[in-house]
Amino acid sequence: MQKPKVNSESQKRLDEAVEKVDALQTSLREFNPFEGLKDADPVEPQTKISNREANRATAIEIKPVRTMRRPVGGKDGAKVYFDRQKHGEQYDKDHQIVTCIVENHEIIGEEVELWTAKWGCDPAEFWRVPVNKPVRMPRYLAEQLANCSYHRLKMEDGADKVNYVGKGPVVDQVVRRIDARPVGFGFA
Repeated sequence: MQKPKVNSESQKRLDEAVEKVDALQTSLREFNPFEGLKDADPVEPQTKISNREANRATAIEIKPVRTMRRPVGGKDGAKVYFDRQKHGEQYDKDHQIVTCIVENHEIIGEEVELWTAKWGCDPAEFWRVPVNKPVRMPRYLAEQLANCSYHRLKMEDGADKVNYVGKGPVVDQVVRRIDARPVGFGFA
């Protein structure tokens, strides 16, 4: 396909527009909303307890409040395939009982409620986890609680880019909502 014939002034304006579009496309390709992202700031523990006190304390073992089985095969649901030989070791590790202290940083002192269903062969389970005291629970629940965080976003101005009005939302900081600290040997 041939370029249309235009006069020199129009050609210059057309070339400038092409350069601006190319610059915009490269800036959009390079845009990363998680740029400058760091881990959540460390938070002072709400429950200050020594290892000796934690080991002496009687930790309560919690069980799920509600359990919902998943459909297995038939009309209503797809069959769940679980290869015990392939994933058995990790599955057993996830179901080990560990002791930890759960802390709610959003609403201090309020128990944590959540659903879990890590493996396809497991039922969906609803948990009510007490906070600020040693609790015994499955490792997969403790790991899920230890990873509860969210990203606070802020709008970043992209006026420095060529004719690009706004860069958009970027992560300002990572906030830890809930934390599960190991007691004794922990769950690492």
